[in-house]
Amino acid sequence: MLWSSVPKMRPAAFRFCAGAATHRQPDQLLGALQEVSRKHPQRLGVVAVWSIPYRSYRHDMSSINRTVYFHHEFPGEEFWAEYLKLAQERDGSAIDDYGRTMSHPFTLTEAMRALRLTGPARWYFNLLRDYGVRDGLYCPFRRWTTLFSSERPLHLERSDRHVLSMAAAIAVEQMERLVRTPRRRPITASRLTERQIAVLRLRSHGKTNVEIAAAFAISPVTVRNHLRNAMRKLKAKDLPHAVAKAIRDGLLS
Repeated sequence: MLWSSVPKMRPAAFRFCAGAATHRQPDQLLGALQEVSRKHPQRLGVVAVWSIPYRSYRHDMSSINRTVYFHHEFPGEEFWAEYLKLAQERDGSAIDDYGRTMSHPFTLTEAMRALRLTGPARWYFNLLRDYGVRDGLYCPFRRWTTLFSSERPLHLERSDRHVLSMAAAIAVEQMERLVRTPRRRPITASRLTERQIAVLRLRSHGKTNVEIAAAFAISPVTVRNHLRNAMRKLKAKDLPHAVAKAIRDGLLS
């Protein structure tokens, strides 16, 4: 049975997921997440939720309370200072690079075995142990990740991972809402209609005017008019220029 080993953690996780949006401060959110992980028999803690840069050696892209949020019971500032120093010396963290390639949670012990790290390459794991983290569950989600800590080697059932990963995913989603910086659109870009943006998006994907017309059940002439109006509003000299400006303005993903 999927939930048989987590009779206490499951209802706590459901309560957390239902109420995550009510937590308006990162510290509140992490505190509520730890209430879930403490229900595990090994009383797991929460180390942090953080946004991993696209390359682990880009240390300048990370900072506390901007992209890295530590639980208040973990000595985050001291740990982070040592982490940055060692990561710079070692040209990045193997565990962060490994986590970026994974789509499911894994323990630190499992990662160390998979990476076959020895000697100085184990610096990240050794650093965590200096701060009382013997093992942990690493939950990666897109560019964000959550780390649960344990003072002993972890023995997790599949159901444990499901519950903790579910709660971590909701925590990451709410964290993104809390720290996201609204992006201001240029005045000209904001005047584009939804149909003009949609037509530009399909052209950026290589679709012809005839294919776009069929997709929206309109005529190719109407498609051409939408593109011309979009080019005029974006002050673009041609269609490729309009697509490039729309992408740069954040209108096209």
